[in-house]
Amino acid sequence: MTSDPNTENASQTTAQLEARLAETRQRDNPQDQIQALYDLGRHLLEQGETPQALSQFEAALEIAGENKDREAR
Repeated sequence: MTSDPNTENASQTTAQLEARLAETRQRDNPQDQIQALYDLGRHLLEQGETPQALSQFEAALEIAGENKDREAR
């Protein structure tokens, strides 16, 4: 049985989500980085930290665009 990532992320702290993001960057896996940035952004948005959330979403979109460009080559 898989757990629902939306439910899991609701109980995580900012520090935990930032640590998860750092781990994904070390593994250099764009899909995992995008998901971690999205999760952190959503968490920050729920905390009322809109500018910081927007930064995370923008970073996720940038990685997605770079990844799409690499796959197109």
